[in-house]
Amino acid sequence: MNNKAIKLYGQIVLIALFVLFLFVYLEKNEQKYAIELSSKNALTQQTIQLLQSLVDEKSVVFEIYAQPHSLLANKIRDFFIPYLRYNPVISLEFVDPSSQPAKVQENAISMQGEIVLSFKDQAISKQVHMTELSESALVNALMNLQNNKDEWLVFAEGYGMRQIDDESDLGLSTSLLNLKKIGLKIARMPLTTAVKLPDNVKAIVLAAPTETLDAEIVDWLMDQRQRGVSLWWMSATNGSSQALLEIAFEVMLGDKLSNKEDMKYVSHAITKNFNQPLFMPDSIEIISDNSSSFIQSSKDKSLAVARDDQLNRLLVMGNVDFISNQYVNSAANKNMLMRVVDWLLYHDDRANIALKVNKHTQLWLSEAQWLAFSVFFLIIVPLLFLLIAFKQWRNNRAG
Repeated sequence: MNNKAIKLYGQIVLIALFVLFLFVYLEKNEQKYAIELSSKNALTQQTIQLLQSLVDEKSVVFEIYAQPHSLLANKIRDFFIPYLRYNPVISLEFVDPSSQPAKVQENAISMQGEIVLSFKDQAISKQVHMTELSESALVNALMNLQNNKDEWLVFAEGYGMRQIDDESDLGLSTSLLNLKKIGLKIARMPLTTAVKLPDNVKAIVLAAPTETLDAEIVDWLMDQRQRGVSLWWMSATNGSSQALLEIAFEVMLGDKLSNKEDMKYVSHAITKNFNQPLFMPDSIEIISDNSSSFIQSSKDKSLAVARDDQLNRLLVMGNVDFISNQYVNSAANKNMLMRVVDWLLYHDDRANIALKVNKHTQLWLSEAQWLAFSVFFLIIVPLLFLLIAFKQWRNNRAG
């Protein structure tokens, strides 16, 4: 083979390598001029529009509690790269937790990398926390920050129910903190017919009553339904009877199910695009013909059902321990808690985006890009090599 052929082969290889590295560079750095990512991995239109609206009085500061030069901080910066493409004025401020313990305590920071969102306009004091790096978490945090509705979620107390001020393993104080961090207004009330709820109460939680609710209390709860208040009943697993509640909610409590059974999600607004595992200890089967099941055991037994009556929403779950202090931070229990509460409060605009594979560990391309790559490397490049080889063969024969 002569020098001319070697030179041609070398040029083709260099061109192919240049094209390959260009695609990789543009995808990894995700600049505004980068080639369009596949729809599976690009930001949704909802996210893009929301990001582009964060200007002037809606400008937001992301206060990140992590050492500025740590690996965690670098990971968080990388996470924000695609969002900065659509809003380059997003403000990321890193706070070193070890040097500012007072600020950590003031903002109830519970983990490294926790992010506090607030408006640049300091006249607006509202804050929302993010504890997960995902598109859904970011979009929902921004929407919660901008939500100025005066609506309350009330946890009923009495009748042996779990309490939101209980810091023991069985208590719900951690769930209370997590709900407050996303900007929700939470209150507690004794479950009694003497209570007159204000109009801004939108949902009542019955956290596993172990004592039987009498007819007066159940009638009072049904009256709240007629006023448009949603109800969430989590059944106790100790076998306590709630016959009147079952009739009012049009459900039956079945057998106790072991936590060894696998769980699966059924199509519902609550579980839309939810692809994360839950950890639910022993649960009670919920039997209902008038409600939609959204969590089931591997044997198709319902663990949670929901019903939308237009005026209000009802939700029954066979377990309360999954939001207890002991388990709420296990698996994706906290995320399911947020979804359930959003549904009860009619926050139907929440972002339900499935978690994606880290784009910085794999190269994602659209179908058109894959086709272009295939044509170039599988057809054009081989044909060029064959053409050069054919010319070389003819020159050798002619010589």
